[in-house]
Amino acid sequence: MKRWFKWGIAALVVVLLAIGVARALATRKAQQVALAEQIAQRAQTVLELSPADVLQASTRELALSLAVLGTTQGGQHGPGQGACGRRTPGSDHSRG
Repeated sequence: MKRWFKWGIAALVVVLLAIGVARALATRKAQQVALAEQIAQRAQTVLELSPADVLQASTRELALSLAVLGTTQGGQHGPGQGACGRRTPGSDHSRG
């Protein structure tokens, strides 16, 4: 092969590589511009509320009682025993 042919192929490879890099950079810049436009559109979105959509917050008292129907007496379980008859943790008060 002639020397100028090798240099010509090398120059062609460099030019094609430079074109590829330029296209990639242009595509990336276009994506960044599109993203910036989307962000700007979101920032400009305005939410308008009518007076019917807005409520006045106020402090109120809550009842801390609960109505219980029926008897409140204990069942057949001894003190410190759960529903299955086993001792519950920390229920040493039933021992003599």
